[in-house]
This record gives sequence, structure tokens and C-alpha cells, in this order.
Amino acid sequence: MDAEKEPNSQSEPAKSPLEIAKEFYGGGIPDFKPSSSVTERAYQLGSIGNTADGILVKDRNFSHFHRENGITPETIKAAIQTIDTKNRAFIEECIEFDHPIGFTHCVEVKPDDTVISVYRKGRSKPIPMVLGRDPEPCNKLCVVLLRTKIGKGPKGHGGETIYQLVTAFAGNQLATTPDDPHIKTEEERKRCLDFWSKHALVFDPGAVDWNKTKKITPGPKSESNMIDLKK
Repeated sequence: MDAEKEPNSQSEPAKSPLEIAKEFYGGGIPDFKPSSSVTERAYQLGSIGNTADGILVKDRNFSHFHRENGITPETIKAAIQTIDTKNRAFIEECIEFDHPIGFTHCVEVKPDDTVISVYRKGRSKPIPMVLGRDPEPCNKLCVVLLRTKIGKGPKGHGGETIYQLVTAFAGNQLATTPDDPHIKTEEERKRCLDFWSKHALVFDPGAVDWNKTKKITPGPKSESNMIDLKK
């Protein structure tokens, strides 16, 4: 892909992500449209439904329910009804439907794609974004649930066990992002690096922190990006 080409030591220094994006789009950046999975907005749904084993699932104040990607409360409810919690404290599952349920903004990078590494707003590490690609129809819904209790008594005793919706989005698989604080082992870090060396988010200029985005060699496989991910 264009973004993976090594800069020639005798030529001009590698361009910044902003310079590459402007050049790609003919001198300007497209108007921001609030439609991507990297633009996270909270929608309170209240009680969503019950899991396959009868546990109530409720929305929480800061869940990332990506309505703008075509996801509906009905879709989330249908997905949750297939999940057997097994009393797990933290649940991550992707439920497959027999029809498209929304659009995914995480796409597999093609050989001729132009990819830039950017910092998203509120994020501590860079992530690859691909220029000129559109979100793709997807028939899978990825859901993350967190076990908790409501109506707890003194010192947290008693109460009803329920699950809270952490996030729900259209996607073919759950992928750890570089700034995920839950990355604890070398194996997890390698899986993260491997995934983002082959995938990228569809370019969303409104989600990019242009002030924080460093002048790094573009592309998910660039050495600069790898070094940043290791920190």
C-alpha cells in the first residue's frame, strides 16, 4: 500500500498525516459527517432486554451505542437474547445475523490503500485510518456487557445481578485498540499490533486530534507507529 513505502533518505522527509490527507483529497479535507465508530456518543436506552439465561441488561450513562452506524435498539435486543452469560463478569461477543444490520468503519486494508496514523480525540495512542474508503455493510453486532448489581444493601451486599451495556457496534470482530488499558501481556500486545497492521478505520477528520497527531511515518506497519504502540 502507498502508506507502507519506505521514505528515501535522499528525498524529502516523510509528510505529516495532515499533508498526506490534503494531497489525497486534492488540497482539502472532506467535511466531517458524524457517522463513524470513532465518534462515540452515548444514548440511554434504559432496560434493553434479557439474555438467553434470563439476566436483565440495561444501558448505562456512557455506553457507546453507535446509532449513527445503523444500529437500532431492536438489533441490540435481538443480539442480547442469544447470549448465555455463564455468570461472566465481562462479556465480549459478536453475534451474526442473516442480514446486514449496520455499517462497519473498521476495514481490511488493501494493497493500493493510502493509510495514515493519527491520534483520535481523547486517545493516548495513534491508530491507522484509511483514506478514500467507505464504511462496509456488516451482518455482525459486537456487544460488550459488564456484570453489576442494583439495589445493593449496606456494604454492597444483596441486590439483583444485571448486566450493563458497555458498547454495541457493527463489526466482524472485537479488536483491542492501541490505547486499551486492558492490554497487559506481550501476547495481547502482539495480537493488537498484528490486527492493526492489516486493518484501519475509515478516515474521519472530525474524530482526529490534529494538534496531537505527530509527524510520524504513515501507515499501520511503520516503525514509528509500532514504537508508539509499545509505550
